Amino acid sequence: MTRLKLKDFFSLCNAASGLTAISMCFARHSLAWVFILLAWFFDWLDGVFARKTASDDFGVQIDALSDMVSFGVAPVVLALSKSDSTAAIAVFVAGVFYACCAAVRLALFNVQKDKKIFFGLPSPGAAFLSVLVFLFAPSQMPLALIVLGILMVSKFKLKKRLLY
Repeated sequence: MTRLKLKDFFSLCNAASGLTAISMCFARHSLAWVFILLAWFFDWLDGVFARKTASDDFGVQIDALSDMVSFGVAPVVLALSKSDSTAAIAVFVAGVFYACCAAVRLALFNVQKDKKIFFGLPSPGAAFLSVLVFLFAPSQMPLALIVLGILMVSKFKLKKRLLY
């Protein structure tokens, strides 16, 4: 069995934060979005420590799985938690699209050779933007989820230094 490294612990904290956000959405707690931002912070810490240590396959996988929970699924559940019955279908369809794009984006990053750049919008950034839309323009969530999904799988390049 692989021993957990500090960076892996932060990845698990990321996943736990995402799962907490999801659970709070089911309980209709109004501050569920805070845990998506907390997951973002833990993902950042994981990245800081991962860059200081040697990369390993386990760490890459646990990071991607945690990111999928916190940045691929939690924003969708958050959006669904506030949608009324007339918008629920649109939010659900847009949310499935967004989550699938997040999965593709995370998988593409894991097989990408050059880790100094991002292709498309990173999933933590998409989740952060989805929280902003949720807080300030919740009626726009279906459109936001579609646009953010497209941006995650787009081909534009971002230098990692601009983001971290």
